[in-house]
Amino acid sequence: PEYLITASCEAVVYPVEKDTAPVFARAFREGPLARVPAVRAGRIVGIDGDRLIRPGPRAFDALEELAAALEKLPR
Repeated sequence: PEYLITASCEAVVYPVEKDTAPVFARAFREGPLARVPAVRAGRIVGIDGDRLIRPGPRAFDALEELAAALEKLPR
């Protein structure tokens, strides 16, 4: 976690899951992640965790979704 806060990330990608959504929302709003320049710039992308992490053909759909979302982020 400490590295992420100090890293010069261009975007932050996180898994969207029902159980963790409130945790990420709070972390981006007021937690340590709120200090990450990419988060402050609104360069945050949430992707369905199951589609992105579990091996299988849906992973390719998730990668296409991720690429499209990254293209839409503010510069």
